Amino acid sequence: ARQIKNIVSSLSDSGEGLKNAFQKKVAISSDEDIVTASYIGGSSDEDISQNFDIEVRSLAAPQTNLGNFLDSSDLDFPPGDYSFDLATTTNSYEFQYTVNPEDTNRSIQEKLARLFNSSGVGLTAEVMTDEKGRSALKLTSKQTGLSENETALFDIKPKATLDSIDSMNTLGIHQITSPAQNSSFVFNGEEHSAYTNTFTFNKVFELTLHGISPEDTPAQIGFKTSVDAVADNLQELVDAYNGFIETGEHYSDGPLGNRLLHDLRNISFSHRHDLESIGMLVEENGAISIDRD
Repeated sequence: ARQIKNIVSSLSDSGEGLKNAFQKKVAISSDEDIVTASYIGGSSDEDISQNFDIEVRSLAAPQTNLGNFLDSSDLDFPPGDYSFDLATTTNSYEFQYTVNPEDTNRSIQEKLARLFNSSGVGLTAEVMTDEKGRSALKLTSKQTGLSENETALFDIKPKATLDSIDSMNTLGIHQITSPAQNSSFVFNGEEHSAYTNTFTFNKVFELTLHGISPEDTPAQIGFKTSVDAVADNLQELVDAYNGFIETGEHYSDGPLGNRLLHDLRNISFSHRHDLESIGMLVEENGAISIDRD
């Protein structure tokens, strides 16, 4: 109910009334493999440029640290307690782990991966396997991009003990294998960059970069025709309504569930003639589909 209420509210600016419903502009990209666009302004934004070009030079990327590949079933760490420090752009953390005699290199890597993933430090960890069956711990930052005064999004250093230094050299997760980078793109001939691949333009477009543009082949960002925009807005409304039907069908066991489903279906059945006269087809189960023709 909240979802469909929000969609109905989004179809026109607040206070405009029924006459302007479904007039929300819909942005379109000429190459959605490179960049997708959504319009986040209001229908009263008349002074914005109707079209602009964007050429993507590079995508924003996270930092990756790939550790050393070790024989999975061996144990290259003497049993004992170890620790290391993790410094991010905002915080510092201390990690501790124990190596038991029954452990293997892979079990240590998996133990550390679980530790990173559950700690909420802005990293994701996974154990990788190479063609020889060896395993390595890979760390990837959730954040992308670097500011001018940053050299890394995270830095790992062992404690100043010989055992911790040796274990870190064995793990190898302190080595940056892929540094973070910003996205780079050209708007109408002017170069720009961003920390992420999703950003706003002129406070009315939200753009998401997906790939690198072919040389001298920018994508055009503009608006769909008014008819296509209306159809897209209707589709949003219909998808939300059909979600009601799916929910009713899921809980249809028992008299209360059947009554709920019956009431939901009656909404579209009672307006079937009017809906189908404008291309909104009512299916046998009460769901609605759009006939764009």
